[in-house]
Amino acid sequence: MKSWVSAVVAATAVIVVLAGCAGTPEELPPPERPHVTDGPGVEPLTSDDPLQFAFDQRGVTGEIVSVEVAAFVAGDEAGDRLDDGSERDATSDRDAVRRWELTPDSQSPLRVTVPLDGLEDGVAYELEFTLIDVDGTRSVAVNRVPIELALGLPRPIPEEAELVTLDRRQPLRWRFPEEPADTDEAIDTDEAIDTDEAIDTDGAIDTGESGDAEEPANTDVVGRGRSFTTAVIRTSDDRVSGREWPVADATGPWEPEEPLTDAGAFSRRAVVEWQIRVVSRRGVLGPWSPEGLVRFDPVQAVPRARAHTDGGEAVVATPGLSWESPAGAVAYRVELGAADRVNGSDEPERLEPEIAETELLETEAPRVRLDPGGLETLLDGADTRFVRWRVAAIGPDGVETPFSDYHAFRYVPFMGGLETVVPVDARVTVLLGSDTAEESDERPAVPVALPLPFAMARYPLTNRVVAAIVELEAAAGRMEVTADGVRTTADSPRTLVGLETLDFGAQFGLRAEEGSLTVADGYAAHPAVGLTWYGALAVANALSLLEARDPVYSGLPSADDEITMHPERDGYRLPTEAEWAAAAGARQRIVAGAELTIIEDRELSSGDLRGVNHLRSGDRWEDLQPPYTANGGPTSPVGSVGPGSPLGLFDLLGNVWEWTADWYDPERYRRITDGGVEVPWAGPVEPVLDVYGRVLRTVRGTAWNTPGDDVRLGNRGGFAPEATSHSIGVRLVRTLR
Repeated sequence: MKSWVSAVVAATAVIVVLAGCAGTPEELPPPERPHVTDGPGVEPLTSDDPLQFAFDQRGVTGEIVSVEVAAFVAGDEAGDRLDDGSERDATSDRDAVRRWELTPDSQSPLRVTVPLDGLEDGVAYELEFTLIDVDGTRSVAVNRVPIELALGLPRPIPEEAELVTLDRRQPLRWRFPEEPADTDEAIDTDEAIDTDEAIDTDGAIDTGESGDAEEPANTDVVGRGRSFTTAVIRTSDDRVSGREWPVADATGPWEPEEPLTDAGAFSRRAVVEWQIRVVSRRGVLGPWSPEGLVRFDPVQAVPRARAHTDGGEAVVATPGLSWESPAGAVAYRVELGAADRVNGSDEPERLEPEIAETELLETEAPRVRLDPGGLETLLDGADTRFVRWRVAAIGPDGVETPFSDYHAFRYVPFMGGLETVVPVDARVTVLLGSDTAEESDERPAVPVALPLPFAMARYPLTNRVVAAIVELEAAAGRMEVTADGVRTTADSPRTLVGLETLDFGAQFGLRAEEGSLTVADGYAAHPAVGLTWYGALAVANALSLLEARDPVYSGLPSADDEITMHPERDGYRLPTEAEWAAAAGARQRIVAGAELTIIEDRELSSGDLRGVNHLRSGDRWEDLQPPYTANGGPTSPVGSVGPGSPLGLFDLLGNVWEWTADWYDPERYRRITDGGVEVPWAGPVEPVLDVYGRVLRTVRGTAWNTPGDDVRLGNRGGFAPEATSHSIGVRLVRTLR
């Protein structure tokens, strides 16, 4: 019985086993894998600080010796891994944009710090973690971690989208979106020409020395609170592609230690493409800039002349030849000679390019200033007074551009010279105003130091000078003459000279005829009136170019732009009110090294007044009936009434008021006394409303229509800078070096 039971039990067991073998077995549970348990939130990252992650170690038995981190661009299907526990290919570099192998910060809990270097700002990523134990076993964490970088690193912009250069180590420059580009196309004052004052009187030419450009301040650029100082540039051309160059200072410029291209670049006119991206302090990459082009083409790098190009009159006694400096140029060749006439004509447009006798000059500066004695020698025996010239540039590898086209000008100087007021190394103070003055804007007396040495023109600008300058500027496309006056050629033009209708009367001397500015008979030597304050600045800049000097003003072409002044430059400019007062009040010439105070306030004698063209002065040009022109007046030819000042200056009082650089402030002297003026010698930094709420510029000197009782050195006036008055003229100064 017992054996049966046993047999039955055994049989039953066999049946059960057989039945089990015949059915579907249960699947084994998936192996446990580690999880990321702690990390950053889902908000975009605005910092490049390293990120710390923590893990559980499910399924991991050995000690973790390293953690491999792979970064994939979010949504990159080729790099996807499933989160269902299936095996992942964690060893492939095919899809990851960045990999790190990191040592854990701690084991319990397991933590690791992940740098963000090499990732791009503004891109979303997924991070995948692989734990590696002492036996080399790799365990991929089940969950990927999404991150998005939002540091706000800016995208640089090449300063010039296309740059032609003669230097294979051409420095590259860029700006950032918040930095405005230079829009002054008429006069590029950022590329200032050299302004060495020396004149070689033994020869025809003074070539000077090349000046050193001022280095920009080395400041960090900030993107959403994070600063960066480094960058990467990549370049490629038709011979070399894909090179990357480290840049130590992301504010630039960058000067490559090696040439951007090979030595044959100029012969084949190679083009190098380049881009730059900024890099955060911890290595996050900003977006690539737009593409910039660098052309190594000598033909396109031919220098372009800035003045004395169209056959016009030189105007000045010491004309200077200047040109835009091609990038990479280190020297220049200038060919100079007298030009021949064609069929007895003096028309400059008919001049042939042949040069009878030439002089070849070399200079390192993008200008030469011509000596009057040398010019007269050059023109001796020539049929005309025309001088013809052209220029070529030379690069550091000895590559030379072709010569420019021929340019010509007529050497017939008729502008008066300058007299030194404050020489170099002199320390001069001027006592402005008077404690007892009747007019409130002339009180109290205040001492003002003059920090800049300067020279002043002997006379106000004449009609002949202004007409010649306008013609030259019109030929260059910077000014245009209409029946109403002269203005700039910008979309929002500035009025420079008023003609038919003025704010305060009829114009004298200047006329518009068929698009040209001409001078009425008998008025060539009279002071030019009708110039606005902006017109005075434009004429000053034009004269600076005619002498190859550094223009003082920028922002002139468009009425939408602000005027920027650089009084330290050696170009022509308006005097400050204090400089005008010092020139008018000086009773003796000032020598270098002198220390003195000039007193502006003094009583004028009857003899002094007889030398002034004022209302009812009795000068032979005066006519008291409108339009005041019956006797050739109301202005008088410059220097024709009365003797010059002790400094050799004429018409400082009377004839025409003279624009100064300063805003008019009726309370200026009091503000200086109270210590409320930052730069007292230069006038108000910002415009100050007068008692009528107007914004004005200061004029000095009185005019032909000023009553004799009001003629005094301290008399101040204020006019709107757009005013085109029949009684305001222009006298210029230059800063000395």
